[in-house]
Amino acid sequence: MSTISGYSVFNTMLAVHDVRPLPKIPRADYERFCYGWLFDALRGLTFGQAFCREFSVTDMLLLYKHSGWDEDRCRRYIERTGYIED
Repeated sequence: MSTISGYSVFNTMLAVHDVRPLPKIPRADYERFCYGWLFDALRGLTFGQAFCREFSVTDMLLLYKHSGWDEDRCRRYIERTGYIED
């Protein structure tokens, strides 16, 4: 019987799920995106979906179209999560 340490299980989980650190987006780029995301909205994307698409972010809370999150809630989440560099 072989034993598996918690450390190797955690490393295996990271490798399987391809977990990466959060990208750090410069505030100037984020502000530019906030002013211009209206064009994505006209294509039917939510603020969260447009953010993920613009900055190559995979965040399921932002990507779900029917999550009920409006633009303000997405902005608060993005700022609190640490995507934006200060």
